Amino acid sequence: MEQSSEAPLEGFGALGYIEVASVLAGRAMGPVSDEHLVLNRVTEIDAGPPPTKAAAYEILARPDEPADHQQASVPAQRGAALHDECYALGRARIEARSYKAVHEAACAMHPGMTVYGPGDGLHPHEREAAVRESRRAGRPGALFGLTGSLNSYLANGRSSALGAAVLLWTPAMPLVAAVTTRRSRVAAAFGYDAFRWDARFGAWHLFREAQTVPLAGSVVVPTALAERPGVVAALKPRELEFTGSANAGITDLLLAGNTPAAVTGTSNAISSTAMFIAAAAGCTIKPTDRDTPGSLCTWMIMDMIRKDLDGTSPVPALVVGHDDFTVQDLVRDLRGANGELL
Repeated sequence: MEQSSEAPLEGFGALGYIEVASVLAGRAMGPVSDEHLVLNRVTEIDAGPPPTKAAAYEILARPDEPADHQQASVPAQRGAALHDECYALGRARIEARSYKAVHEAACAMHPGMTVYGPGDGLHPHEREAAVRESRRAGRPGALFGLTGSLNSYLANGRSSALGAAVLLWTPAMPLVAAVTTRRSRVAAAFGYDAFRWDARFGAWHLFREAQTVPLAGSVVVPTALAERPGVVAALKPRELEFTGSANAGITDLLLAGNTPAAVTGTSNAISSTAMFIAAAAGCTIKPTDRDTPGSLCTWMIMDMIRKDLDGTSPVPALVVGHDDFTVQDLVRDLRGANGELL
């Protein structure tokens, strides 16, 4: 459900802010899904060789023609080899198209909003400085990013491999967060409420109207974190679900009505968006830092994200779960003997 208005965001209610952030996240994710369809043709040819490298490049170099329009005319074969250069070209196209789509949607909803993210022409340190200046000056802005493994998503289309996240701020609403995956839309506004999109009814629902249930023994672990020595061993014998993106893995579980048990390492604001939403949805969250006792409430997570946006400190490693016992058990194991696993 898209919303297009020339009215300033300051006139929106909480759900209006959530709708804006969700639309922007969806616009960021759209080019990724299109690129996956182009790179992985579903048309099979019973006879004949797979496309050559040159043919693959020709497919990917076509202009902004929707992937479904290319389907009938593109010679392809399931399982054809994909090359690193193809992924590099795909990433460049995704960044340009995602930024254009997000920027156009943001301008339609609020002409004064500035959009930051891949494709904006800024180096990461320049983008960070621009975001800090925007927030200090009280100007409305939005930061978006794709978290997880883009190559993995382009190869297999697995929803939990990649998520599009948006953080939005205005003078009236200091922080709004949204995450979209291939199959999910969830969002939170200023830490007060978390909503999930119900495609069956075409409406947003508060999480407290449909409580989530725990998944016994299953823990979402980002693949980047699983590569650190000792992390997987510390979490055994639990059932581990490895995902390219903690944002995507947590979001998909929340949308399905389940409370995720998940761990994240030290990360930046955009990679921690799902933790903010999970806190607003009523999940229990604890830091792995033994010097920070107790569970974190929503405004504490929001403050961590804002500190990263303002260049003060990154978001620390966090653990999320259904109840205090489950989370504390995970924290104890992850701390290990010296508390340095994460």
